[in-house]
Amino acid sequence: MNILVSLVTIPFLLGPRQSPVRTDLQGMYDEMSAATLQVTTPAEIDEFHAVLCTPDWVFVDREGHTHDWRDARARAIEQLSAPTFESIVQRIQRLTATTRTATTIVKVTMTAAKAGKTVAFYKDTWVAMPDGWRQQSRTEIAKPGVLNESIHVFL
Repeated sequence: MNILVSLVTIPFLLGPRQSPVRTDLQGMYDEMSAATLQVTTPAEIDEFHAVLCTPDWVFVDREGHTHDWRDARARAIEQLSAPTFESIVQRIQRLTATTRTATTIVKVTMTAAKAGKTVAFYKDTWVAMPDGWRQQSRTEIAKPGVLNESIHVFL
């Protein structure tokens, strides 16, 4: 009887199980954060995009303006000379997934020596490709101060 009780309680001791999609995407966010801290050339920016994003990737700012990869690439190259962050942490807050697509709400915390911590929230769309997940879009959804009022629109 003790063995049976042990087998039944093991899942509870291990904690909640995460879906394979959530695990895969959190791994992608971790990879994106590490790569962002290491990128130093335009060629590395292009490689980052080719590996982690779809060719039709877009960024949508809070005002609703859509920026394609060409616009985002130019801004990323400009930022190569800016002070860098010491750390970037991206954590999935919400996930909705099918077998081919996933949508996440992600909290991004960036830490810089002089600026301290900056927090941003995004709604990301992911597409399953034969070689893994690729980000198709990133949308700024809220300033931290208005998060509770606006995040529910996306959930």
